[in-house]
Amino acid sequence: MYIKASLQKISLVSLALAFSLTNLSAKEAQTSEYDNNLLLKKAVLKLYRENQELEKRVAVLEEKLGIPKPEQNASVVNPKPLDQNAFVFLSRVKDEFKKGRKIVLGQAIKDAKYYSKPSISSRVVGNVAKGKRIIIKGVTEQNGNAWYKIEDWMYIDASAVSFRSKK
Repeated sequence: MYIKASLQKISLVSLALAFSLTNLSAKEAQTSEYDNNLLLKKAVLKLYRENQELEKRVAVLEEKLGIPKPEQNASVVNPKPLDQNAFVFLSRVKDEFKKGRKIVLGQAIKDAKYYSKPSISSRVVGNVAKGKRIIIKGVTEQNGNAWYKIEDWMYIDASAVSFRSKK
């Protein structure tokens, strides 16, 4: 009986010790993770400071060599207004024809040509001036380019047509 009680005490003590060790290892993992995060933050700050110093050196060298500074956001292109955006118009025309409309009204946003087939290499059957109103009866795609069908024998490149202006 005494041996049985001592074995139970030993098992309880070992169980308590195991729980405390697992808790300890979890705390060690958290502290090591915290230390790793702290080291990473220090490394990032150090690289940031070095980068700023290099940018200052480059600015001084560019100034000495007479290299003009690029304007900020010079590569940003302002989008065309909605009434001149052929891509948006093309997606809306496709949606309209999917809904079952027979014709869609458009307007030429640049001087263009009517072709006999939906291809640049086909015969030119007419010209359209910028601002001319166009009645579109269909959309076809040929070799990755979209074409609007005006008549059975008349097509125009989709990049030349957009929304009708309200003037």
